[in-house]
Amino acid sequence: MSSPSYSSSSSSEEKNASMFRVFATGCNEWWQQQEDSGSSIRHETRREHLNRDRAAAHEALRNDYFNTPCVYTALEFKTRFRMSRELFLRILHDIEREVPWFTQRVDARGRVGFSTLQKCTAAIRYMAYGTASDMFGEYLKMSGRHIRSCVYKFSKAIVLLYRSRYLRKPMASEVEQLQAKHAEKHGFVGMLGNIDCTHWDWKNCPTAWHGQFARGDHPYPSIILEATGPDSSFELRGTLYKRGYYLADGIYPDYLTIVKSLSQPIGVKRQTYKNAHDAARKDIERAFGVLKSKWHIVDRPSKCFYQVKMRNIMYACVILHNMILEDNGLAICQHNPNEDAPMYEEINEDKKRRNRQEIRSREIHDALTADLIEYIHVRSSNR
Repeated sequence: MSSPSYSSSSSSEEKNASMFRVFATGCNEWWQQQEDSGSSIRHETRREHLNRDRAAAHEALRNDYFNTPCVYTALEFKTRFRMSRELFLRILHDIEREVPWFTQRVDARGRVGFSTLQKCTAAIRYMAYGTASDMFGEYLKMSGRHIRSCVYKFSKAIVLLYRSRYLRKPMASEVEQLQAKHAEKHGFVGMLGNIDCTHWDWKNCPTAWHGQFARGDHPYPSIILEATGPDSSFELRGTLYKRGYYLADGIYPDYLTIVKSLSQPIGVKRQTYKNAHDAARKDIERAFGVLKSKWHIVDRPSKCFYQVKMRNIMYACVILHNMILEDNGLAICQHNPNEDAPMYEEINEDKKRRNRQEIRSREIHDALTADLIEYIHVRSSNR
């Protein structure tokens, strides 16, 4: 004779099995009814395939801008591509030769992929206009996702191919040209640029370095702290200063490499100095506005979530901007390919510590500011 607990368990299992059979029978009957009626219960989750004519888009692009004769003029090409046709083709050939992703290939289904011309055009136009990624899909026959891939691959290729020339430390001759340009235009002898725009490169108007800042609370480039930069010494009113300086506003400390404006100038000399200081800083900061007006992707919220991609896009815009300046003959510093990069010996921590103490010298900072006030006042009076 079975125990009461065992009988209760057996009865519960039989009840559950009976309910499952009823549920399964109902599902089978409903499924059979759906099949008999011809209705489909399957929901498509894949997007519908679009038959884009890539070859026709490539030919239309060539007829519009690259064939002889073409539809649009060289001026219209420069307006839409932000550069001359010759410079664009040179970049295109370099990328096609060095980056296999940009070469035209045939996929597993036997379809011919996008050409190098289409991929580079999609990247340039997207970076120039900064609009939605599918804006040029009707013209280039590309999806928004593929255009974004072109932008990321193109920016990475630009950085890899041209950073050795356009994102490098400046040569001694280039620093000398830059300081002479600032002294002639603004009156600040030995000036390297604006500390708020130190991400600019040696060809860009008109700063010296794009270099990273030293870690910690040191608002000056690490190449100055570690003495790995080229010689930027200069002479002003009979005094030799070992390092060039950057212009800054009042939030920065009184360091040798930072020359600040005056918050409350008293007298004609100080007022003249303040006006010249503000004008020079504004002229340099305007350069970033030029970059944003040329490459609208810099001025728009970023659509990618990875810092590496955002950094490559920013570097690519700076490199392309510098290449355009060089192509137009507007570069401030003329590059000498025969000049060897200066060699610097590594310094120890003790030398770095002495450099920090020298840079933080309040006496030298005040002497430099006083000499600049006198020099700019005399320069203004002689004009």
